[in-house]
Amino acid sequence: MATRISKKTHIEATNLDDIFWSNEKDSFGVKRDKTERDMLYEAILQKESWIIEGAYVEWPKQGFYRADEVVYLDVGRFEINKRIIRRFVLRKLHFEASIKTETISGLINLIKWNNKQIVEMKLLMDKLKLEGLKIIELYNSMDVEKYVESI
Repeated sequence: MATRISKKTHIEATNLDDIFWSNEKDSFGVKRDKTERDMLYEAILQKESWIIEGAYVEWPKQGFYRADEVVYLDVGRFEINKRIIRRFVLRKLHFEASIKTETISGLINLIKWNNKQIVEMKLLMDKLKLEGLKIIELYNSMDVEKYVESI
């Protein structure tokens, strides 16, 4: 969705994974230095316009408060976990490119982490709505299509 919005608006999109994780390592699970991560994130927030995508709650929270609107894609735990497993299988079968080595234990850890993030993100979105931030909730591909077309 972020890529499609980026193409339509000509605003650069950034995936939080590219900031959080070290891209120099050949395996998953190596975090970028916190100071470097925070500097990269702040540089994005300093731009006149930006699109950021990701499922992190705590460390990028300041961006929610600085955004014109927050688009929250809530497709549900089952669908997200299904997509994570599908991506893992496609990468293992070399149908989807990946420069990093993935493992079953990494997959299990990602699903556990993701399940926790889903709960935390929902709580944060409810809090932000109460604080008056513009939160746009989308629940399926039809919602995404309508939202992207409305831009």
